[in-house]
Amino acid sequence: IYTLTGDLVRVLVHQPDPSGNQYGTEVWDQKSDSGLLVAPGLYIYHVESKSAGVSGSKTGKLMIIR
Repeated sequence: IYTLTGDLVRVLVHQPDPSGNQYGTEVWDQKSDSGLLVAPGLYIYHVESKSAGVSGSKTGKLMIIR
């Protein structure tokens, strides 16, 4: 997750569940890598698959409103 200026805010890594399922969601607690709550505003996300046999990436925007 990045700010609009390109600064890295947080890296989330999705791990398989106990039964080995690699699909699903990853929850962001709206905190930076340093543990601070991020400010309301627009952020950029980049999702990239690193699983064997599954390739692709997705980039988009998300808004934090409090």
